[in-house]
Amino acid sequence: MAQVTTPIPPPAGRAPAAPGLRRVRILVALVILLELVALVVAIGLTGGFRAAQAQSLPRAEPGEPVANGRFEFRVLRAWTETKDPTSNPSYAKEGSFLVLEMDLRLTVKESLQFGADIQESLRLRLSNGYVMDGDSSKSHDQRSGVVLASDRSPVSLQPGLPERVLAVYELPASQPFPSQLDVVIYRQEYEPGFFSRQRTWRTALDDPELALVHLPVARGAG
Repeated sequence: MAQVTTPIPPPAGRAPAAPGLRRVRILVALVILLELVALVVAIGLTGGFRAAQAQSLPRAEPGEPVANGRFEFRVLRAWTETKDPTSNPSYAKEGSFLVLEMDLRLTVKESLQFGADIQESLRLRLSNGYVMDGDSSKSHDQRSGVVLASDRSPVSLQPGLPERVLAVYELPASQPFPSQLDVVIYRQEYEPGFFSRQRTWRTALDDPELALVHLPVARGAG
């Protein structure tokens, strides 16, 4: 009598996920993506990855010279004002302004053409963690300019000649006046640009932070 064998069916493949399960997976992936985006934004608002290194930087006392390759900074004091200090008080813009007073000397041979170059060398971190980074285009609207302390005229620097200057920042409406301030000074280098062979001054790409100066912030120049 012939033996009858029953064929064994091939193993069944994995059943397709139910529509409800697919939606859950998509939602979970979206939640993870949103959390990553929120983390990156939070890091950016509090000074980025550079700000995380600020606590390990060498500390400079107020008035102590710090040379960054282009300027010698002596950060002196900081205060707040309710009118733009770069303008005539009779018609100055009202708002919340932070003023940083410094003695500044140009240590290279060419004169200074743009006052904005000074603020690009600085990163300010307020007492509540808010950061204004001069090396970031996001801070452009917050940098009101740099003027001479003597007459509030636009800054002009000649090689080797020190000047007392005021670097002025406009705080966003959402930011209260700070009680303390950390000033980080960036190292500058004279190198070709990313898209041009022409050499220009820019924040150093490697280890740009030189020193941190901690200041109390007064209400008014006093």
